[in-house]
Amino acid sequence: MKTIDYLIKQLIDLITPVSSSNITINALFSLTLHSFAAYAPSIFCTYQAEKTLSSLLSQTFPLHFHSDLSADEALAIADILYLRQQYGLNVPVPSKTLLINYLDNLLEENNLMYCWLIGELFNLLNIDVRLPEIKQKPRPYKNKNKVYDLYWLTHLIFLETRYLHQPLLNTFTSEIIDLVGASNWIIATKHLDLAAEVAICLDIAGKSHSKEYKHLIELLLANILTLTPISNAEMDFDKMHTISVTLVALVGFSEKCYSLK
Repeated sequence: MKTIDYLIKQLIDLITPVSSSNITINALFSLTLHSFAAYAPSIFCTYQAEKTLSSLLSQTFPLHFHSDLSADEALAIADILYLRQQYGLNVPVPSKTLLINYLDNLLEENNLMYCWLIGELFNLLNIDVRLPEIKQKPRPYKNKNKVYDLYWLTHLIFLETRYLHQPLLNTFTSEIIDLVGASNWIIATKHLDLAAEVAICLDIAGKSHSKEYKHLIELLLANILTLTPISNAEMDFDKMHTISVTLVALVGFSEKCYSLK
């Protein structure tokens, strides 16, 4: 577990200097630490992550929606507003009409995943801007795009559990069965992002004793050194997302099995 401990330290060390200039990385790190708080509370305390998370969410960014926002920026704003509400911070309320128009444009540009996630996050803020076209298709990528469908399922579970802060209901049995069934394919393709997300979902669904969960964790552990070293020069969002979600999966695993110093 020393490598996991090393990665956590590196991530924490990187957060402060980078977050002030990059809203998408700020949102990613904030969600990572927010997940740690519930999924790996001893690690959250060990690294004094509450102070770090508070600092991240207090960073000054333009948190207002406008038509020129990229999909990544719009999702980051939605993430940060949701987390600010969770920690009792001020939440600037966007215009509902502006949000609906923005999501309509995203849908026209085939950014279905972003459109869904942003709509669901604002729904958690009691601003329902979810588009009917999406609500009528609960799994639009099923039998069409395996990777996107799996991402849809994992994020459906993350949203349902408020990013691991609430228990997963038994009504998600079929989704978990599908994630279990996809595990061998994920391992064969070495898709680390999905491996980490699916491992988290299996764990919170009570499947941590399954061979699928074990094999997903083994894949992450076998590839963890490919994620290091982390440096400011490597602050690429896709890489940082892989690092962050891998860490969430592994700290959840390590919290069950070991005591970090």
